[in-house]
Amino acid sequence: ILGWGYGTMCPSFQTMFIDMAPASRRGTANSTYMTSWDVGVGAGVVIGGYVAQYMSYHAAYGIAMCTCTAGLIIFIAKTARHYKANKL
Repeated sequence: ILGWGYGTMCPSFQTMFIDMAPASRRGTANSTYMTSWDVGVGAGVVIGGYVAQYMSYHAAYGIAMCTCTAGLIIFIAKTARHYKANKL
């Protein structure tokens, strides 16, 4: 299930972000998305490892859940209006 989720989420988000950028900035939008994804995954692994080691796996998953939920709320609040107005 995790692989299916990532397999559908990554290209969908990438397409959505690229569609939000003007045609002259699509390369920048693509590279920014991919760089942010890589930095987020790398930082998440390191931080999650420390939390799991010094606290517990339960705490690591709880923090990850809260972080993802906060990120989703911020994303929707900041981009929903812009995306609806500028999508192709």
